[in-house]
Amino acid sequence: MGDFPARTLAYSAGPLGLLSMTGHADIYAEIADQIASALERGVAPWRKPWRGRGGGLPRNPSTGRAYTGVNWAILMCAAWERGFSCVEYLTYKQAQAMGGHVRKGEKGTRILIMKPVTRKNPREGQDADYLMAKRATVFNLDQIDGLAFDEPETTIEPIAAAEQLVADYLASGPALRVGGSAYYTPCEDSITMPALGRFTTPEAYYSTLFHEIGHSTGHPSRLDRDLKVLGRDHSYAREELVAEFAAAFLRAHAGIVDGWEVEQSAAYLAHWASKIREDPRLLTWAASQGQRAADHVLAKRRTGGERSAAA
Repeated sequence: MGDFPARTLAYSAGPLGLLSMTGHADIYAEIADQIASALERGVAPWRKPWRGRGGGLPRNPSTGRAYTGVNWAILMCAAWERGFSCVEYLTYKQAQAMGGHVRKGEKGTRILIMKPVTRKNPREGQDADYLMAKRATVFNLDQIDGLAFDEPETTIEPIAAAEQLVADYLASGPALRVGGSAYYTPCEDSITMPALGRFTTPEAYYSTLFHEIGHSTGHPSRLDRDLKVLGRDHSYAREELVAEFAAAFLRAHAGIVDGWEVEQSAAYLAHWASKIREDPRLLTWAASQGQRAADHVLAKRRTGGERSAAA
């Protein structure tokens, strides 16, 4: 993305900018190569969430928090490629603190960590807050001995959960219309979708709808991304990847595992691999924007009482 300064990224957490660690300017190229290589081997992190303990969101059982953004993609790819039975990961020290130990010879997975720092802004000559990027290594629970968890698996009704997510978002969001294909129209703030019955499964319908909902979060009244790029080649790839990630995060929250009908051919995955290699920072940016999009949709969830009052 040519408008990004050489050593900064254009996404931030509030007023914070994002810096690469001194001496580690290739950190984003390393991450991009990591995901692009997985795509070239036929592994797409957004294809479907995970079945089993922890559901579809990679998380840290020590902190209880989910891994988000580009780390979600990194850890999903690792689980798929290495055949892990879950998507839960700990650092070496966290495993030790919980009474476990990483088996000798196990190879961890490197993720991206953001550390808040204060640095003098060279342009303005004043101190400013930034996020400094560094790598950390985590291990899947399958690589750790001595840990036992009694936490029961959460039972999710995927279609009911997807229906509720959509209903809550659309209650104050874009209009939903029936048409011959799936697309979002920014100037009308409307999503057009084929009827549910035209899809082979309800999962396929909601997977496609989540993608278009991802685009709709870029409307000026919401997250205000540049949606004029829709339909243009290079810039469209940026927005399309944001929607891919947003849909993947929403599918994971709803527990949808099957039915992804968006083309996942070798050519399709190779296309994304080439885009990511062309612009190594595209992946981290798109994943962060996709996370923001999904978080925006999830923030619209209402309680049962709120829904009853609105009825």
